[in-house]
Amino acid sequence: MTPAEPALRLVLLTSRGGGHCMHIAEQIAAGAIRGVVLAAIVTENPQAPVIDKCRQRGLPLQVIPWPGAPQRVQHELAVCAALQALEADLVGLVGYLRLVGPALVHPWQGRLFNLHPSLLPAHPGLNAINRAFDAGDARLGATVHWVDEGCDTGAPIVQRGFDRAPGEGREAVADRVHCLEAELLTEAINGLATTLARRCRVALATED
Repeated sequence: MTPAEPALRLVLLTSRGGGHCMHIAEQIAAGAIRGVVLAAIVTENPQAPVIDKCRQRGLPLQVIPWPGAPQRVQHELAVCAALQALEADLVGLVGYLRLVGPALVHPWQGRLFNLHPSLLPAHPGLNAINRAFDAGDARLGATVHWVDEGCDTGAPIVQRGFDRAPGEGREAVADRVHCLEAELLTEAINGLATTLARRCRVALATED
């Protein structure tokens, strides 16, 4: 991305503490993630701790309350409308606890990614670190992957693991996974920003 090109607009969706969202915001501010601006953090949980974190740091925030499973489609349409209004180029699910469906996936196919704390396809869904630990997995890790209509079934963007040390406890393993997740997010967003910027340049050249 050249200095004359506008930064890609990133929106993050999260349901809870937003630690990784804060990490991404810090990495963008420090220049470790290049060519990207954080357009907003969006949560469906009005009690999520990420709300106070955003307010303390002056980060753009939107709350779109979850109305319950019977109204999932309406909620996803509201999220889509918010993403369009924010002029999002790239959308990340980072600690987002809702399984997304076609109303959100289809319009953002190829621009919607998810962070998952396991070496997919192992341990999709919730509580992945605990399940990997309880299963006695010798190797654990994290994955950033494209979102499709399945539960953590999209193609991987970047994935890396580590060997579990003999006698390593649950908390130590979880800390290592979370540190790895932060590294992978920085790596993945940098790569996606470059790829999407290149795609935009090709599209503009084709139009000309």
